[in-house]
Amino acid sequence: MSLLFSYIYIFLIVMALILSLALPLEKGKTWFNIVVSAFGLLTTASIFGIIYYLSACGFYPPEKYYSTADKKWYPEDPPEYYFSVLILAGVIMLSIYAVPMLFRPVDFLSNLGGYCVGLLAYILLIPMFINVFSIYAFSNLHDVSWGNRPTTSGTGTEAFSASKIVQQKTEHNYEEYRANILFIWICCNGAYFFIVLKLSGSGDPTKINDGSFGPLQGFTCFLAGIVVFRVIFGGLYVLKWKWRYNCDKKYKIKQYNLERSWKRMRDKEKDDCFSTDDELIYKECERLLKDRDDQRRSKGLMVEPFFLSSTDKLEQALDDVRESDFGGNK
Repeated sequence: MSLLFSYIYIFLIVMALILSLALPLEKGKTWFNIVVSAFGLLTTASIFGIIYYLSACGFYPPEKYYSTADKKWYPEDPPEYYFSVLILAGVIMLSIYAVPMLFRPVDFLSNLGGYCVGLLAYILLIPMFINVFSIYAFSNLHDVSWGNRPTTSGTGTEAFSASKIVQQKTEHNYEEYRANILFIWICCNGAYFFIVLKLSGSGDPTKINDGSFGPLQGFTCFLAGIVVFRVIFGGLYVLKWKWRYNCDKKYKIKQYNLERSWKRMRDKEKDDCFSTDDELIYKECERLLKDRDDQRRSKGLMVEPFFLSSTDKLEQALDDVRESDFGGNK
């Protein structure tokens, strides 16, 4: 089963490499979608399979030996149990997916569905960022027609010189640079893949969980140590700036309440029933108009009913306030 997984993984890598070298992105989009989907399903199945294996084994799995007669694994008799460094390293490396949830538990519980969907989408898209994007980027290092460069119909070398000879020479130099870097990158990844396969096959092939500490255990501890290092020092960095923002006046960010500031400005502008608040102005306008009509009625004058627009009410209120400020009466 593990051999089949390796063959499928290598096939997808080679397919992504061929697509990146042979087809432009707009023409190979369908094939890239197929590769990304296959990578996503493979990665998701692998992660959930690892989770099932870790939960089934536990930190103290029994020692087993391989019977060459019937080609099966059997526990030792009497059974012996050893602490598994591989299980511990696997739990540490997988726990990195739960760090955002642990750092924000309230938000996680209140938005559980969103977190679960986001985690699943992240797992499905991991190989796209790690494998497909990297392969496409290294395979197209010679193409300088994208990004913030001038828009061209070719490979972008037209932006360097108007001479066709210079353009062709520049294009060949970029292609040579691409070929060298891509070859070195493929060799490094192939060497890493070969080392991992050799480490997984190290030790006694007829025994597992015998309590020994071999090269594979050391390599997994190294990977788990990288995860622990990133989480610890990343958390310390966040805590450092949290402390600075809350305790150090030099870094403290002043908080502004716009609603409270607006009320303070409004109260400050109040003068003889005048306010910058439109609602208060309308109410004051209605009061002034009512007082004026009452005065006209008391003098026997006729009051004609009429309605004012909002603009007219504002202007009438301002006129009445100005007259009252100068001692005028209506």
